[in-house]
Amino acid sequence: MDEDNNVNKLKILCPYCNAEWNAEMEAQLDTFNAGCETCGYGASATFTVSITCSNCGRVVYRKETESEM
Repeated sequence: MDEDNNVNKLKILCPYCNAEWNAEMEAQLDTFNAGCETCGYGASATFTVSITCSNCGRVVYRKETESEM
């Protein structure tokens, strides 16, 4: 039954080398997408989020954002 679940599991693939994202890359994406960019208080910060493929070394996700801290 576990094999059937893995067949239907969505996978994120590198658009350059077609390698599956590893757990660290997925955790980074989850961290960067958590919460709302407009909530919070205090000073704001502008930063760039960049995730690199662990297989080919190319940038597969990049986002420039401003967030309140």
